[in-house]
Amino acid sequence: MTSLEKLVKLGDNLSTPRTVSHTLLFTYTDDLKQAVKKLRESGYEVDLLGNGVLDAKEKTALDNGQHTAFIESMRQIAKAYNGEYDGWGSPVCK
Repeated sequence: MTSLEKLVKLGDNLSTPRTVSHTLLFTYTDDLKQAVKKLRESGYEVDLLGNGVLDAKEKTALDNGQHTAFIESMRQIAKAYNGEYDGWGSPVCK
């Protein structure tokens, strides 16, 4: 079951804007730093979690396919800096 399917099952109102957290993984510090710079320039709040892991947050709704767009965007950023997109999470909004 995908993250979006879990939210729907829990009765989430997907049109409600909320903070969505994205996890990206990097092996090399230089790649991590470049990704952080790119994400911050793109408007994300970025927290470094240690061991090459970062959390990028944005406020968005999840209806109308927004999740598809942000997944693709995160995958592209991760790939551009030799990283891996590990997924996203969001609180349930009713």
